[in-house]
Amino acid sequence: MKISSIKIANFKLLADITVEIPAHQSGLVFINGLNGHGKTTLKSSLEWCLFGANQGNDFVSHSTLKGKQPGDFVEVSVEVEFSNSDNSKTYVKRFQTMNVLDGSKSSPSSQPSLLIRIQPANPADPTEILDNPDAWLEKNLPKRLLSYVLFDGEQMEKFFDSKVKSAVEDAVREIAGIDLFDNVKKKLDDIESKTNQKIAKLSGGDASARLQDYERDIRLGEILAQDFETNKQNLVAAEARIKVIDKDLAGLENLSEVVEEDERLNDDLRTLATRRREAQLEFESRILVTGVFSLLKPAFKAVETQASKAAKEGWLPPQFTPASLRALLDSGQCVCGEVLAEDSASAKHIERVIEQFETSSEIGQVLQATSDEIKLTSLSIQGASDGARLLNKRIMELNTDESRLLARREVISSVIANNDADSIAKLGRERSQLQKQRFDLLKDNAQLERQMADHAARIERSKKAYEKATEGDGEVARLRAIASLATRAAAAAGQIHSLVIEMIRKKLESSIDQRFSRLVKKGQFKTEITEDFMIRTVDDLGNYDNLSEGQSMLKAFVFSMSLRDVIGLRLPLLVDTPYGRLSERHRVELSQMLAALVADSANYDGNQVIFLMHDSEYTPYTRKHFLEYNPLETFLSRDDESDVSRLGEGIDPEWLKHTAWKDWAEGIIK
Repeated sequence: MKISSIKIANFKLLADITVEIPAHQSGLVFINGLNGHGKTTLKSSLEWCLFGANQGNDFVSHSTLKGKQPGDFVEVSVEVEFSNSDNSKTYVKRFQTMNVLDGSKSSPSSQPSLLIRIQPANPADPTEILDNPDAWLEKNLPKRLLSYVLFDGEQMEKFFDSKVKSAVEDAVREIAGIDLFDNVKKKLDDIESKTNQKIAKLSGGDASARLQDYERDIRLGEILAQDFETNKQNLVAAEARIKVIDKDLAGLENLSEVVEEDERLNDDLRTLATRRREAQLEFESRILVTGVFSLLKPAFKAVETQASKAAKEGWLPPQFTPASLRALLDSGQCVCGEVLAEDSASAKHIERVIEQFETSSEIGQVLQATSDEIKLTSLSIQGASDGARLLNKRIMELNTDESRLLARREVISSVIANNDADSIAKLGRERSQLQKQRFDLLKDNAQLERQMADHAARIERSKKAYEKATEGDGEVARLRAIASLATRAAAAAGQIHSLVIEMIRKKLESSIDQRFSRLVKKGQFKTEITEDFMIRTVDDLGNYDNLSEGQSMLKAFVFSMSLRDVIGLRLPLLVDTPYGRLSERHRVELSQMLAALVADSANYDGNQVIFLMHDSEYTPYTRKHFLEYNPLETFLSRDDESDVSRLGEGIDPEWLKHTAWKDWAEGIIK
């Protein structure tokens, strides 16, 4: 199944584009263009048409909207024509009516519609319009295989990263018919459940309660098993990432530790700087207080001298007020219990104290109050002074610590010079986090294993309790036999499914190895697809992931082509920016291998590769590797004034004015 034409109307930059691919050039197609000229838009249009990928609410071509009024309608459509191996043609068209809001925005006025028609090999035969186009797409272009039909080259370097193993799992499960087996098992499980309900109903209320307990325990067991499996997969992913990091840090173990120490030193220096600033501010505050009060000390002494003199001469007020003393005389008894007779010595003493208070001057009262304040202030000055001395000592200690850390940091800086310390530190932090995650997962899984073992025993007890409660007549025995058969059949379906997945994995491994060994002559590589759907490459020394960037990206292409072999369908492969972020040297290497891949795929009827490249990817140097395969060369150009992209054939004339293409046009490059 090859794409023979693509028609796009009013889709983003592509207001009116038709890509016609002649049969004799359909194996290899280049749709080139500068960045921003519509290559990625073309890929997005195919994702929308063939896989129903969401494009948001506003994806109408701006050039189309400019000529419309609010309330007008515009139809966005993408139609892909496939040429089939039996010479029939399949037309897949998705279209949607959009409501114009203003000269630059629109919104959907209807849901997208899908139309698929099949034109038989004999043009005289009538065209068939499919009643269920979604079913045809799901069968022939399953959504799970989107990643292997429409590639983003800039993401291909991450293709075998543990984070994308879900895409590999989706593909393998799609090939293995996961949905079929899941549906079979679900139906069998439903039969078992309904049969058990009938048995419980025949056996009475206690049996229904025991059945509920049994089914609840089964569900809890499934949840535990699912949690265990999820943890197990996360553990595999974490360990795989740790291995990759260890490989990146190979030979830099000591340097990694030094970088970590450098980070700790930076943190310590920042903390010290903060503490020193805080101590300095408090020290300055205390010095300010003690300094101000120190200026007043001479006045303090003079006041204290006058207060002492006033005390001797009796000018300071006594401790008790005249009113309180007069109350004692009136009562005739002191608070201490002594009787205060009218002419007694004690009474006369109190009378003299009262006279002293009455004769003391206002100056004496002020002197007394001032003297008290001076005593309190002196204590404050002493406290502030002691605190300032302690703070000053602390600041000196902090300065010493900072000098020591700066000296150590200078030593470390010389060690890590000429190395990417930030990248090393980032990898080191990630590894530490992964190690912690690994430890937590191992601990959680150990606990889950114990819980699963305990719960399995509980399920068995619930099952026996249910069976005991349902002991009865022949009808119960018959239904129980049906339930038992459904249980065994569901288990068998699960086993078959596991065997099919294992077979698919092995077949994929073999196909990848065969293709890869033909394309990469240096080194012996073996492919492993683990039970957790991670793809690993093992060299002849038993080392993992020992591939160059170009080889790794090529293997992603190889994996996609091998899927086509295993699934038995000939699906086109369209790649946006196939060279990703590779350097020029690796691009040459990948060009040679991709050319060999194209030649290899030509041996399989129906295979098609479409590359979307910009001018620094498709150069005279890379082009020469593909010329012998008679590729179709086209280009997208953009009119900035109208904001419309057009399709031309050959090499973009604008390219011929610059860089290597200019030298090629002038004959300097052959």
